[in-house]
Parts: sequence; C-alpha cells; structure tokens
Amino acid sequence: MTTLNCGACGQALALADLQCSRCGAPVDPERRRALIVQRADGLADDGHFAEAARALAPAFESAPPPGEAKRLWRKRAIWLQKGGDARQMDEAEACLQKSVELDDADDLGHHLWIDLLKQRGHLDRAKAYYQKRLEANPEDAVAKRQLGVIRSVADFLTQAPPKLDLEGDRKPSTLEKWIRPTPKKMLIAGATVLMSLGGMLWGLFNSAGPETVAAAGSGGGLGDAAAIALAQSSSGAASWAGGGAGGLMQVLSDPWVNGIQLALAAAYLWWGYKERRG
Repeated sequence: MTTLNCGACGQALALADLQCSRCGAPVDPERRRALIVQRADGLADDGHFAEAARALAPAFESAPPPGEAKRLWRKRAIWLQKGGDARQMDEAEACLQKSVELDDADDLGHHLWIDLLKQRGHLDRAKAYYQKRLEANPEDAVAKRQLGVIRSVADFLTQAPPKLDLEGDRKPSTLEKWIRPTPKKMLIAGATVLMSLGGMLWGLFNSAGPETVAAAGSGGGLGDAAAIALAQSSSGAASWAGGGAGGLMQVLSDPWVNGIQLALAAAYLWWGYKERRG
C-alpha cells in the first residue's frame, strides 16, 4: 500500500497531517486523498463496509473536484447501506443527495436514491420531490424521467406475484388417485403379465378340438366305432365346458385377450417404474 510522505523532505506523515511536522511543507491534498480512498477500498474489499465508510470521510476535507466528489459520495452511500446499520440509512440518503446535487443529470445517482427510499418504504418522498420539480419546470427532463422510473417501481411493488402452475400445488383428481401406480397395483400388474403369458402358452398347447381327435382316431389303431365314440365324447365335453371352467379357460387362452392384457399391464409397470425413478 502506498505510504504518505512529505514531498519536500520525505518525512513519513499521518493521514491527519495537513503539513509536514519536520519542514512545515503542506501535504499534497490529492496524494492524501488518494491514500485515504485506497485504504477505504481495502476495507470494503475485506467486507468491512461500515469501517470503509468512516475511513472515506476525510477524503472530502480536501474539496475534491465535482466529478470525483460525486463518485466518492455515491461510494460512501453504498458502503453505509451494506454496513447493515439501520441508523446509518439517513446518512446514506444524505450522501446520495449530495451526489445528485453535484451532477443532476447523473441517472445512476437518482436511481440509487430512489432504490434506497424504496427499501426504506419512503418511495412517496421521491415522487413528491420530482413532482415538485416538474411543477416548477414542466420541461424538467430529469424529473420526467425519474417519475417514470418511480411509476415502474410502484407498479412492480403493487402487482400480484405471478402464480406458478406447479404440479406439486395442484391436487390430483379422484381418477388420477385411482389409477396412479402404487406398489400394490404394480404387484397386481406383474401378476397380470404372468397370467397373460400363462394363458397364451396354455392356449398354444391345448388347441386340439373334436376334429383333431377324430382324425387321430381314424388314422390310428382305433376302430371306426371307437373313434366315433371318442369324438362324440370329446365334443360333448367341449360343449359342457363352454358353460363352465373350460369356457373360462377358452376365453383366458384367447391370444387377443392375452395380448391386450399383457400390453396394458406392461405399460402400467413401465409407468410405475418411471415415476419411482423420477
């Protein structure tokens, strides 16, 4: 960090010194101010904003040029706000007002002041200030511009927050509750898959009818009478089964029925798997 020394004799000087204690030469105000700003910036970089604001105060004693003074007042106001002490907000507001007085066309200074008043709940003060200026001078471009900013801020503060259509906020319907996969329903779906596969296999290996039996009898060692009797008994059994358990098995072994059941059950299992993974 730069040190402050007398330009005439090189004596080390303190920041409070306005002249050299050895030779009496006046301290260069610009050099002293630059050192003050440098030390204040270092404190702010370390997060010590309140200390930085206090350390910057002596920089204004040497009457810096308007452009530099504007930036220093603005910087000090920001540090006072970041310091977190509510009691320093009045001082921060005063710093911003001084910044704006030095350069009324500086929109950033106006915006910082408006933002500070908004945070403090005093936005109406800024509105009254610019309206008063506009009444005094209807062509005041700065007042018109800042009143537009205030209206935008006020509209943002008063409008209702957007309602997010989140799935978690929506209550599921009764139908969604009924069909949504659960461990128990997925177990039933798994059993359906096994039953459908079993039905398809049962139908594949038990598809012989009375005609097959009769053909087998006529081509084998059975006599004509025995083959006819066997075919008739098979036909009668099939007719009886159509109204009982055999009929049910015939329906369950239908390839279309089993194919549809298998596809639906597999799709349901996949849905449940995706929901649990998601």
